[in-house]
Amino acid sequence: MQQGMPLVLPCKPPRGLPPPVVFWMDNFFQRLPQNGRISQGLNGDLYFSNVQPEDSRDFYICYARFNLTQTIHQKQPISLKVLATDSMNETIAANLTDTDFYGDSPADQRSPSLLVPSGQTSNITVLRGEVLLLECIAEGLPTPEIRWNKEGAELPSDRVFYENFNKTLKIVDVSEADAGKYRCAAHNIRGSVHHIITVIVKAAPYWITGPKNLVLSPGEDGTLICRANGNPPPSITWLINGVAINLAPHDPSRRVEGDTVMFTKVQERASAVYQCNVSNIYGYQLANAFVNVLAEKPRILSSKKVYQVIANKAAFLDCPFFGSPVPHIEWFKATQASVLYGNGYIFHDNGTLEVPVAQKDSTGTYTCVARNKLGTDQKTVELEVKDPTMIISQPEYKVVQRYGSVSFECKVKHDPTLAAEVLWLKDNSDLSIDERFIVEKERLTIKNITDKDKGTYTCVANTTLDSASASAVLTVVGKT
Repeated sequence: MQQGMPLVLPCKPPRGLPPPVVFWMDNFFQRLPQNGRISQGLNGDLYFSNVQPEDSRDFYICYARFNLTQTIHQKQPISLKVLATDSMNETIAANLTDTDFYGDSPADQRSPSLLVPSGQTSNITVLRGEVLLLECIAEGLPTPEIRWNKEGAELPSDRVFYENFNKTLKIVDVSEADAGKYRCAAHNIRGSVHHIITVIVKAAPYWITGPKNLVLSPGEDGTLICRANGNPPPSITWLINGVAINLAPHDPSRRVEGDTVMFTKVQERASAVYQCNVSNIYGYQLANAFVNVLAEKPRILSSKKVYQVIANKAAFLDCPFFGSPVPHIEWFKATQASVLYGNGYIFHDNGTLEVPVAQKDSTGTYTCVARNKLGTDQKTVELEVKDPTMIISQPEYKVVQRYGSVSFECKVKHDPTLAAEVLWLKDNSDLSIDERFIVEKERLTIKNITDKDKGTYTCVANTTLDSASASAVLTVVGKT
């Protein structure tokens, strides 16, 4: 090869699933270094934008490794000799043909041309959610640089990566918004060339609204919705207990309209498992929904009787329930006959009563009542609002001479109905086991102090509901 000319060393690795990992090595089993001038393409071939004398090598060997079978295929070695322009004398030149020179262009500067892809335009199709790889490899002298942009839009900065010395544009988690025209341009001081790649994004079906389990009481109405998107748009097939719905026994309370199954005044015999299958040429989604027609009086499912909370914190009183028709939930406090409404309370759909800022007067008995047309159930719980834990006398900063002693005090105030435990930490870690450390109820004493005892000491007061902490620094100095 004449110095400065382009070259492609073919690999053509065997196919496999998953595809093999392709790499090039020399006869010493060392991976060949790659750079902006020499790089491996997505197809496994080795591309030289321009060959140089240092590329001369007896063995260029392409390997294909199949990880699944733990096998490696080796291609036939390729030998390359690059003839430097300044070393070619008239005698050698006279014995070489134009073909030997891989063309008749001189090894001086030339404008870029694309080795991959060919032509001025190309198309590529990618599936939503997959990885998009676009490749542009150019030859030229000096070595061309590659730049990428998308016509009419910005590249997604959080999902785009430039690989293989900017020759590969990678976009992960592809979405429909990534469709469009991508322009790769190769340029050097002699000129430029570009290629337009039109990206078409297709999509296997994906859910917009999948069908949800449905519990109805006899005589109620309801709907199952099976809504999906895809490109091309998916078709929708309904099944009941594994049988196509148009072949299932007729049910006058059931009507199918595209992506929706509607129930009107259902009866108990309408209980069944419904399947929704959405499909196109790229895949399918299948979802099950259980339609249960039940007549059940309300049941409250929680057995917890006492809730404790620190004053000024939120309290959550649970009332999980079941029933068909769906029960209506009401809360009462103590012996009050009136139902609790807004006024400092939040009512959750799952039956929980939230007291956003519990105060002492929030203490008391609360009753949750669940009702439907078949009956009533109720549950009574106690809410206890406790005083917060506080450190009323904090440890203070100390400066102590080496070999002296020091004490830190930590007086704690807490709700008398809660047990409090006081722990001491040094630099946010447990105290080391050392007889010089004496821990009393509200005091830490350190004797025969050494330099390693300096640091931050923290007392932590814990109850079952809250905690409080305070810290002080101990500085150790030498004797004066």
